Amino acid sequence: NPEIKYNESTKRFASQRVSKIISESVSNYTILDVSESVKNAKNAFTETSLDVYPLYVVFFNSETFFNKLTRIATKSVYSHSALSFDASMKTLYSFSFPGGFQAQSLKDRTSDKAIQVYAVFVSKERYNKLKQKIEKLKESHADYSLINLITIPLNINYVDNVKMVCSQFVDSMLKLADVDITKIGSNMVSPGSLNRAVKKKKYQA
Repeated sequence: NPEIKYNESTKRFASQRVSKIISESVSNYTILDVSESVKNAKNAFTETSLDVYPLYVVFFNSETFFNKLTRIATKSVYSHSALSFDASMKTLYSFSFPGGFQAQSLKDRTSDKAIQVYAVFVSKERYNKLKQKIEKLKESHADYSLINLITIPLNINYVDNVKMVCSQFVDSMLKLADVDITKIGSNMVSPGSLNRAVKKKKYQA
């Protein structure tokens, strides 16, 4: 809440509240909507008293022509998704056109009208597993999948685990951490379907 002063007392309170939510979760992961906290540069959600680590799933609404087409085709408010390991969003990982797999920053996305951020808390083992996967992708120079721009809206099951679109990448990374929220193959996931699936699983932070 932007009206609440951010100091050590409120930071501890936020951290304790996140820990309480996670400890009460009945699944092996917990999802929090932390859009306002990240927007106001508050990092309390990165700190809990439990041995869990946050992955940040970020959704973007951009006004570029390419992204407008993506929103229309996938019937979504958001046209792009990415994954980050830090609340500052200094480094965002995703597949983009052109370029394929790449690391970006919020500073690179000046055309975005709105973003939505969710923190997915997972175990240290799963967190490190994803970081190792990121390092392998950096070495692979994987391309963007233009074919999936057609197959996903048409609900065609086309499998390519090397070339991907943004939502396919994010969903496949979550599945690698045993967080299956879409319940379909990652090659069938659009930014819209991923966003709707995350919303259904979240707590409001």
